[in-house]
Amino acid sequence: MNGMTQTDKMRRVDDEEDVVDLSEYIGLLYENRYLIASITLLFFFAGLIYAVSSTPIFRADALVQIEQGKRGFGSRDELAVMMGRGEASSSTTEIELLKSRSLLGDVVESLGLTISVSAKRFPVIGRYLAAKYSGDKPAKAWLGFSSYAWGGENFDIPRLDISGAYLGQGFILTAGEQGQYQLSTMDGEIVLNGKVGQQASTDDGGVVIFVAELVARAGSEFFLSKNSTAFVIKSLQSSLWIVEKGRGTGLLQVVLDGSNREQIIKIVNGLTQSYLRRSVEMRSEESEKILGFINEQLPVMRDNLDTAGRALNFYREKVGAIDLTMESSSLLQRLSRAETEISILGVERAELKHRLTDNHPVIVDLDEKTIRLKQQMTDLESQLKMVPEKELEYIKLNRDVKVASELYMLLLNKSQELKLTKAGTLGNVRIVDEAVASAHAIKPDKRRIVMLSILLGMIVGVIITVIRKALNKSIQDPSIIEKKIGSPIYAEIAFSEYQAEATRIKKKHFELLSHVGGDNQVVESLRSLRTSIQFALIEAENNLVMVTSPSPGVGKSFVSANFSYLMADSGKKILLIDADMRKGHLNQYFKVEKTRGLSGVLSGEFELSQVIHKGALHERLDVLDCGVYPPNPSELLMSDAFKELLDGLKGVYDLIIIDTPPVLAVTDASIIGQYAATNFMVLRSGWHHLREVQTAFKRFEYNGVKIKGTIFNGIDLMKGGYGYGYGYKYGYKYYGYQYKYK
Repeated sequence: MNGMTQTDKMRRVDDEEDVVDLSEYIGLLYENRYLIASITLLFFFAGLIYAVSSTPIFRADALVQIEQGKRGFGSRDELAVMMGRGEASSSTTEIELLKSRSLLGDVVESLGLTISVSAKRFPVIGRYLAAKYSGDKPAKAWLGFSSYAWGGENFDIPRLDISGAYLGQGFILTAGEQGQYQLSTMDGEIVLNGKVGQQASTDDGGVVIFVAELVARAGSEFFLSKNSTAFVIKSLQSSLWIVEKGRGTGLLQVVLDGSNREQIIKIVNGLTQSYLRRSVEMRSEESEKILGFINEQLPVMRDNLDTAGRALNFYREKVGAIDLTMESSSLLQRLSRAETEISILGVERAELKHRLTDNHPVIVDLDEKTIRLKQQMTDLESQLKMVPEKELEYIKLNRDVKVASELYMLLLNKSQELKLTKAGTLGNVRIVDEAVASAHAIKPDKRRIVMLSILLGMIVGVIITVIRKALNKSIQDPSIIEKKIGSPIYAEIAFSEYQAEATRIKKKHFELLSHVGGDNQVVESLRSLRTSIQFALIEAENNLVMVTSPSPGVGKSFVSANFSYLMADSGKKILLIDADMRKGHLNQYFKVEKTRGLSGVLSGEFELSQVIHKGALHERLDVLDCGVYPPNPSELLMSDAFKELLDGLKGVYDLIIIDTPPVLAVTDASIIGQYAATNFMVLRSGWHHLREVQTAFKRFEYNGVKIKGTIFNGIDLMKGGYGYGYGYKYGYKYYGYQYKYK
């Protein structure tokens, strides 16, 4: 593979399938623990604020029993039961009746629920502070916010009539001194001034208000509005919850949730009482109608009975006593019973006819039973043809008397019973338990909200961490360079916390770790680099070593300076050249002043002996700084003067290390790389995209420069090895690589 180009190597490396490494994700979470903790804490406080500031919701419930079939004495249902048609009321029907507009409308009007009044509370914490306040008079204003109600307020506004131009508007009621108050629109327009206990109105009568009670600190404001009855009813219907406790028990639980404990108790009790009253009224009205119908029929039945009795007595006087056979007596009883039932069905049909149509199932059922009974009578009458004429006539007259007598007595008994019902009607509804509100708020569940907030914060933190990981396409594992680029890794240098802290504190004052001895682990990594490069230099054509990078900020100068010092410490005569004549700063590592340096030598203004720093921090280490930034650094590097300078220095030093600008920023590194036999690319963990590194290698390849290997810098071993040091910047950093010149 000696003749293969870098591009050929990269093309021959197959993409390997990604393998999920659990330790990598554990390390990722460990590295981002502060981010996850911060997001979790943020969600915790958000959940805590919500739990504390949200309106507490209480629940009031009552228990109602629907007594099946109990309608009062002598009601129509008893007739239905006698005829085999008794049927229990449906609980679903009763539930819908309880939620009907008529019943809820009565409750809304009686309790004045169309008037909405709420105290103006301070945002977020105002409601919580008011709930915790337990003083016997309204709380004082906090921090001068006198318009807010801070707790201890009480109010009762039973009347608010709005019409004309004010219809549909909201108002602000401001409490004053000694029971005075002011009513204004939401825009601040004063509508009227009034006093507690006295009715007040505008001149045109557009607003009429009566404030029965107002206990509040002067200046406290209340939001006041009048909703339509239909709107309030619809709101109650949506929040009212009525269920049957056990199938077929007839026990209905009426439940209502709300923020005002006293109000929801009044609403539930008002609804059940209204339902009970309506049930009694309906039964009483029904009994009255039945009694009227029966009273109309009684005289007719009495006349029929008298007529039938006289006809029977006349016949007896005419023909004398008649002894009926057993068969004739049986036929007489059966005929009488059938005709009585037909008469009863007729009475019931006449009673129902004023409410039901002829096609109603109840009416149809009555008609079908009547037809069957008439057919039965026809069959019985056909059997009477075999009876002697005298007995037959007697049977007919006797049957008329029995039928008229039984029907008359039945209606007479019903009349007496219904008179008792009229005196004390019983409904089919009984209130088992009156409404009681929960002692503590059922919502919000503060503990659950806080726990869910913490859990959600952790989940969001982990998701954000994973997303950052997925979006960060930078190279964090040095093995990727070997696999994807085909360039060997000569050293893996750990991130130096000591260097970073020293640079941050001293502001551009760089410490040479190899000299001061800080971060032993990093220094050992640099010593490993020294050993690797020494083996690489054995077959090198010259003693020139170029150190470059794709972009700035990856620690290229840090590596060059420390590597030079360590090589000098091993007994070699070393020259370090700062060839970055745009932003070079190697002199800061060695605590030497920047002279005219390399730019001065190449421009012919100074001799090499005038600008070179002898024994910089080490007796075997010389440093040639970049000098004053020139306007044409690339031209100076391409000049014969630079080539002659390098040729002259090769025999003086054992090793010449050249620090260059980033290759993707400027062309300087490509020019210098043509002179050096050994070239190294410095990369930083979590700093580069693969495409950026590939572009840097191709740039050298196009210019005929061969990269010997790669130095992977800035690995944060404390965060789980490779793959977790994201660095400080992302993307391509070589754009805008500026320099100043004089």
